[in-house]
Amino acid sequence: MKKNTVLAQLLVFGTISIVVIGFAVFQLLGLRIINRPYSMTVQLANAGGIFESAEVNYRGVAVGRVDSMQLKTDGVTLTLKIDHGVKIPDNSIAHIDNLSAVGEQYLNFDPGTHPSSTYYKSGAVIPESKTTVPLRTAQVLYDLERFIDSVNPEDLRIIGHEGAAAFGDTGPQLKALLAGATQLVNELSSTKDATLSLLKNAALLLHGAAAHATQFDQFSQSLVLLSGTLASSTPTIEKFIEQSVPTTQLVNDLIRTNGNALTVLLANVASLSEIQVARIPGLRSLLVAVPTFGRLAPLLIRNNTLIANISIDQTQPLCTTGVPLTSPISGIRTPIKAVNCPASIEARGAQNAPRPGGASASSASSTAIGASALTTPDGSAQVGSYDASTGLTSTSDGQLYRLGTNGGQITFLGQNSWQALLLAGTGG
Repeated sequence: MKKNTVLAQLLVFGTISIVVIGFAVFQLLGLRIINRPYSMTVQLANAGGIFESAEVNYRGVAVGRVDSMQLKTDGVTLTLKIDHGVKIPDNSIAHIDNLSAVGEQYLNFDPGTHPSSTYYKSGAVIPESKTTVPLRTAQVLYDLERFIDSVNPEDLRIIGHEGAAAFGDTGPQLKALLAGATQLVNELSSTKDATLSLLKNAALLLHGAAAHATQFDQFSQSLVLLSGTLASSTPTIEKFIEQSVPTTQLVNDLIRTNGNALTVLLANVASLSEIQVARIPGLRSLLVAVPTFGRLAPLLIRNNTLIANISIDQTQPLCTTGVPLTSPISGIRTPIKAVNCPASIEARGAQNAPRPGGASASSASSTAIGASALTTPDGSAQVGSYDASTGLTSTSDGQLYRLGTNGGQITFLGQNSWQALLLAGTGG
């Protein structure tokens, strides 16, 4: 029983040993059982010194070998063996490069700065247009020989003699020049970030300028026109400059002589500005009403006569609320108060004026002229005219009246009561 167990163990050990030794031998000989490499074909105009078993690199890293070479009438075809799992972008260029000036050649794949997202597959064929080969050594030597033969030895002697004369006794200056160049390079290195930022901003500026090139052309044309206008106006400009000195003296004398008056004028202008600021809502309403007035004004003219209907019934009693009116130029509005007046009494304007102690609307209106003076017996309004030079108003029955001298308003507002009605605030 023991003998059989030992034999089985020896058999298993021998089998494992054979497998391990065989795998090592296959790997040493390049014969892979698993992870086998895949093949690719490269077409070249000429071999460029490449040979079978030459190394294949991707970005300088070994990824395979040249398996075989086949000579054709129009070039050379290489069969490559690429290691399993290696992905080479399909926009890569196959270069035949030298390890050194006298070293062996190898094939290197280079995808450039923008590698493709797709890759070469097994059996892929790389055309000649996506390959490069180095210059042949014989061609390089031949071109070098021709270059050397083209140089005249006498010219070289002259160059050497003149060079020695040019740089003679210039050691300190060359040393200072090299030291200055070194310092310049150090300064540029220390300001690299600022320089890069400057170049970036300059690029943005140039792009913006290029985008507005047409505007620059228009600006140049306008500048030419301006220059021509100034050139044609040179006599006028010279005369203006000549007159500027006496004009300035005249202005100085005017200011010096009328300084007090100008001060008062400026103060009055300031007061006027304050009044205008306080009356901005009214001015705004006026500006809104002006277009409408301009549209309706022509309708008031008929047969070259101004037609207007003005209510001058001053017998209407006042409706008091006890709220004193503010000054028209104070900028302060009279507050609105609810009024409770009969329908025959108008609740707008001067009827809100304060009344003397003990006075009433009826007593204030007792001095008014009779209604028959301004209205017809049936109560309809009469048509009259107003003379601005005398301030008199005539009615159709021939009677004359002076506005502001009759009625309840005269009691509190005087002879210019009709003006107060136009200027005084009505609250709000």
